[in-house]
Amino acid sequence: MQDSSHDDPRFSRGALNINAKGGIFNQVGRDQYNQHYNNYNNPMNNEMVADAYLAKLPCAVRAGYSSGNHKPCLKGTREGVLWDIEAWEADEMNESVYWLKGVAGCGKSTIAQTFAERSGAKGNLGASFFCSRDYSDRRNLHLIFLTLARDLAYWSADFKTALVPIIRVNPNVQDDSLPVQLEKLLVRPFKQTGLSATIVVDALDECEDKEPVSEFLSALAVHVDSMPMVRFFITGRPEDRVRSGFKLPSLRTKELPLHDVDSATVNSDIKSSVTFRLNEIATRRTQSINGHWPSDRDIAVILKKTSGLFIIASVILRFIDSSVASPQKRLKLIVDPPESTIYEGRSGIDVRFFDRLHLVVGSIVLALKPLPHASLAEILEMTPEDIWIILTHLHSVLIVPESESEPIRILHKSFADFITDKERCPDARHFIDAPPHHSVLGILCLKLMKMRLMKNICGFPRYAMNNNVKDLPARRELCIAVPLSYACSSWAKHIQLSSQAGGSTSSVLTQVNEFFTHHLLSWLEVLSIEEHLHTAIYSLHDVRLWLTENPNQDLSDLIDNCERFVLWSFDGVMLSAMQIYHSALSWTPTSSSIRQLYERKMMTETKLVNAVSPTWDACIRIIPVAVGGTVRAVAFSPSGALIAGCGECAVKVFDAKTGMNRATFDEHKFITSVAFSHDDGFLAAGLWGRTINLWDVQTGTIFRAIKWTVPSSPYSVAFSSCRTMIASSINDGTV
Repeated sequence: MQDSSHDDPRFSRGALNINAKGGIFNQVGRDQYNQHYNNYNNPMNNEMVADAYLAKLPCAVRAGYSSGNHKPCLKGTREGVLWDIEAWEADEMNESVYWLKGVAGCGKSTIAQTFAERSGAKGNLGASFFCSRDYSDRRNLHLIFLTLARDLAYWSADFKTALVPIIRVNPNVQDDSLPVQLEKLLVRPFKQTGLSATIVVDALDECEDKEPVSEFLSALAVHVDSMPMVRFFITGRPEDRVRSGFKLPSLRTKELPLHDVDSATVNSDIKSSVTFRLNEIATRRTQSINGHWPSDRDIAVILKKTSGLFIIASVILRFIDSSVASPQKRLKLIVDPPESTIYEGRSGIDVRFFDRLHLVVGSIVLALKPLPHASLAEILEMTPEDIWIILTHLHSVLIVPESESEPIRILHKSFADFITDKERCPDARHFIDAPPHHSVLGILCLKLMKMRLMKNICGFPRYAMNNNVKDLPARRELCIAVPLSYACSSWAKHIQLSSQAGGSTSSVLTQVNEFFTHHLLSWLEVLSIEEHLHTAIYSLHDVRLWLTENPNQDLSDLIDNCERFVLWSFDGVMLSAMQIYHSALSWTPTSSSIRQLYERKMMTETKLVNAVSPTWDACIRIIPVAVGGTVRAVAFSPSGALIAGCGECAVKVFDAKTGMNRATFDEHKFITSVAFSHDDGFLAAGLWGRTINLWDVQTGTIFRAIKWTVPSSPYSVAFSSCRTMIASSINDGTV
């Protein structure tokens, strides 16, 4: 290579694959870019590069079986069920999916943990995902396939080699629908490698899933046959959306209802577990125990109280093993309970303390998401020390972390089910009546917002876009924090859930009216900063539902104006919280109640050339569709929850309340019309070129393509009320 001072580029003319690795460039006159790969021809073989791509996948934390979230079955118990599961796994001719179903507390997760450990020891387990409603990432359906794919890559080098190039060319795969995620992240690598694997998904019912049929199962039904060497073991309660998902015809499933297991076998296993744990407690705490303990009668009484549910046995054992009292005394309270005393320190619990205990337990059970103890204390107007004192007595039913930043969680959903059911929990001292308690929580949230909300709460520059504030996370944590964030996002749902509380609602009406009269703008500001502005629409809807039970025309009119204001200014405020006080208020109709209430908070430097309309016009919301050219047709779903719009090459489905995009169906043909089925489940689209496509709205996949040979195209489509027929008008004048 000649010196760069010679003005002659002939050395590189027409050259390909110039390799100057290890060389030195002197007298570089312009930009120089040096990049070094360990393997020039295929950098994807580099482990560091591959791991860097895997690290970009957003995944759940501590979701695998080895994270210590669950304990395995006691040796020698649940062997019949485990034998059946292992036999299914070993036979390649069996169904690809195994569903272990049962009520809360019957031991599904413990069995899943044990099976995962055994399958892992054999080298069969590729990945596992233990869902939990208590953790935002582990209840997020859209993280399951992402997390499974990452773990499969670390399980198998061949899988990693197949997966990483897919991630490289699909950097936003996390934004894809679940069926598309499954096809890209699991189906393609398994097809390429020919690997066989077992995948465990526990407690699927604990995921957030608003669809009538589980979105996860719908995706699995589409693609499971493309992975014949892969076994999916799934556990969950037989809720409607889960049960209906397993009924999909393309999802061949082996099912085992745990309640069908012989009760004698279940009781024998519970007895073995209780006996083992009590003997272990006796060995460990010998100084607290006198004589022969436990007796056969003790174990028999505990067994009767469990009613065949392992979780009840677990709660009883945690109660007995508490460090604040003797195990013998605690066991006696279970076996021979006093008739009219409160178990813990009867003489030391006064009415005030018990009321606070009731408030704390009810708030933990009914909170819309778990809260740390300090945040709970601020919302309940108590001190953190007060909360700690109460929680000391509740370790048998709650998971109480030592860290103040970690949320308090219910040990098991069955505790919440029990304590909020008057028939199952007839003792008024312990029963949590949900509607009145939701009312209390709603009012407490309103009071907290009244104290904490303010204009420009995070100290943004006047015209700042949210994403341009470099220290935004730190400002959010310092100026908003968990208690206010929870209050802003949850107050309206608590109010709505209090509809059946009974009694006077005048105080609630007063508080809600005051909130919308004085704090609407600062509430919207927080929701914008938190990237939850859509929550405002749902909150207004919740308050409107509550008002159907508690009519108040003035407040209803104010809610209507608030909704118009939020929808009209949504796009701008979502990007910049400060636009609430600039453009949003400036362009609000002069006679609207929002303008009249909040005009004093307007930024005065905004000058309008044209006069603002005195009233709201007919347009509620403008939704940018971006479907490739002109919007050709729109359709509301029969429930009113969805809107579809089509253009030259795409159909988009939007949430009718917020206007946010729910799904996109890309096409390469001119689309003339769209129509929803009467259950909102399917979307039909007429395509230029003698075709009607039928999409599954939930999974985003084509369910069927209807074609005909007549040289004409559909102008419009419509479903029959029973969803079994589709009518179309054709451009030759026929239907």
